[in-house]
Parts: sequence; structure tokens; C-alpha cells
Amino acid sequence: MDVADERPAIERRALARGAFYETQARTMIEKVPATAGITERWAVSPYRGCAHACRGCGARRPHRGLGLDAGRDFDTRIVVKANAAPRLRAELTRWQGEPVAIGVGGDCYQEAELTYHLMPPLIAALAEAGVPFTVYTKSPLVLRDAALLRSAGARVAVSIAFVDEQIRRAVEPGAPTAQRRLELVAALAEAGVECRVLMAPVLPLL
Repeated sequence: MDVADERPAIERRALARGAFYETQARTMIEKVPATAGITERWAVSPYRGCAHACRGCGARRPHRGLGLDAGRDFDTRIVVKANAAPRLRAELTRWQGEPVAIGVGGDCYQEAELTYHLMPPLIAALAEAGVPFTVYTKSPLVLRDAALLRSAGARVAVSIAFVDEQIRRAVEPGAPTAQRRLELVAALAEAGVECRVLMAPVLPLL
């Protein structure tokens, strides 16, 4: 008698490497949820889940479709789209040039990027296709690719909702401090990268 495999769906189809699940994405350009609050209608997310562990992150819900929970699993069990660059290049051959966002499903410069280096080839693919794009991140690691981003004419949007460190630790426990993000904005501007600041999320009564 066969025993049912009760592992989460993602564990049945991905290669587990520590806290990372390596997958082969079937598609890279995805529709942005209406609740995301950004101007782009389409997004590219090389990672799903995010070690920044921001409590109000709108990208949490899709983790449930992987058989994981939208709480602790979203913060600690990161899905890596290992074939992100070639898959994106294939899709861009028939793309009409509409702007895209990068990093909606999880910060594209979170700690996983130190291991997988998915962003440089994604930036190159979008630049070669002439597609305008905005990178959404809280991480100073984006500075590693400042020259590539500047050359591609990309924009970087850094969210800084508050500067109170006590609130930051409670709401965004894994994210860089507000001070580091303010310094990141200055560094990006100095490097010639167009940078925007997002005052989000708005937390009433705080």
C-alpha cells in the first residue's frame, strides 16, 4: 500500500538546500496584485519569501499555495527561481516593452542573493530588451549592482516607513535599519542611480 506524501508541495518539486528551495520557474513575468500599491502592472521576482520578515508584507499569501504558511515559513523558507535569467530572456522575446517591477514577491537583494547572484543577469536581460524597470528593495546589497543599474537606466525604490528603531524591530525584524536605508538612498544617488523613497507601509496610530 502506497503511503501518501504529506510533505509541502514545494518540497516535492524543489531541490532543498538549507533554507532555500531551488525551483525551475515556468514563468517569470507575473501580474502585480492590485493590493501591491505600486505603479507597475507586471513584476519579476527571482525569490519568493523574504528574510526581512516584514509583518505587513503583501507577498505572504502566495506561500500558502506552496504548502507553506504565510508567517514563519515566508520569513525562513525562501524559494529560489534558479532558472530566472534564461526564463526571463525567453519571455522578453515576445514582450511589448511595458515596465516591470523587480522584487515584489520577496526582496530581490535579500540574503539569498549573496548565494545565488540572480540579479545581474536579470538586469542585463531587461536592459538588452529595452524594458524599463524599477527595483524594490530595502537592502544595501543593491549597491553591488549600482553600475549595472545606472547603465540600464533602472530606478530603485527604497521603502522607509519610519525612523523609530523600536518600531522597526517590531514590524521589520529582519530588515536593515532605517538609518542604513537612508544612507543607501544617498549612496545610490551618489552612484548616479535614479532612486525613490516609498513611505510604506502606513501604520495607523504608530
